[in-house]
Amino acid sequence: MIRVFGWQTSTAAEHDFRIGLPFPLLDPTRFEATVGAPGQDIRDYDVVFAHRLAGPSPLWRDLCADPNVLAIYDMDDDLLCVDPENASCYRIFHPLEAETRRNVEAADIVTVSGPVLAERYRAINPNVVVLPQVIPDGMPDWPILVDEGPLTVGWAGSLHKRQDWPGIAEALANYARLVPEARFRMYGGDYTRGILGDRCDAVPFTDPMTYWQNLRFDIGIAPLTDTTFNQGKTVTKLIEYGARGIPTIASAVGQYATWIDHGVNGFLVESPDEWVPYLLALTDDGTRTAMAEQAWKSSREWTVSRHVDKWESVFEGSVG
Repeated sequence: MIRVFGWQTSTAAEHDFRIGLPFPLLDPTRFEATVGAPGQDIRDYDVVFAHRLAGPSPLWRDLCADPNVLAIYDMDDDLLCVDPENASCYRIFHPLEAETRRNVEAADIVTVSGPVLAERYRAINPNVVVLPQVIPDGMPDWPILVDEGPLTVGWAGSLHKRQDWPGIAEALANYARLVPEARFRMYGGDYTRGILGDRCDAVPFTDPMTYWQNLRFDIGIAPLTDTTFNQGKTVTKLIEYGARGIPTIASAVGQYATWIDHGVNGFLVESPDEWVPYLLALTDDGTRTAMAEQAWKSSREWTVSRHVDKWESVFEGSVG
């Protein structure tokens, strides 16, 4: 039996994708998994899986030096190159970059969420494995809330994405003038600056399960500015939208361009003046329905049970 400890460094929702979803599905005949904040007793575990461990940590260094512990460092966003425009996160992580890099260097294995991060982090530590972002197994089949109201354009994301929205609110306002019946819904952060008036609903983020179950709009948008950090971002938002039958218009940046099959399960925006035409294209019921079906099919490839074996292989030390 391999004893695995999932080291949570905060209560942020990112842990659900990397620890909260896969750990309960580990084969119980081979793994005994525990999740939480660390204490000295984690030295007794066979595997310690530390997610987003930033800054100095003597305990982590001791674990990495212990031949009886497999120390795995996990990263789903590149905390070594946070955009300065993302001011709150930059203030937290930028001063810690040197120590965070040392944490990565010291690990036995580094796991990341996609191929772009894998290439970057192999320059720091050669033992890098991709563990993809996943969604709950049942998510594509959960009942979708019936919305008999008008066509709704939506976005979902954190309170730290303002830098990805230059010109987006204005594009939505232009679309709103062309389609007077359209409505808008923002989950988590709302960067429309009130210019859509009472046609836009803001839904606060509570917890991942509530968010996943209640996520509902007809057209999803996923803007990203083209920065080093964003080129390594995961396709989580696109998978979540797709699992709820929502086709996406996304910036053609980084890994977003690998998940969207342009014109099939969504549209990729190459220039700012394309947002409104693609919104208008998806306003057509037939086009939107066909793309929604393809987005839903795409999302099914990312359920946790399809990928949990990758976590198991890493914990057994059988990859790398």
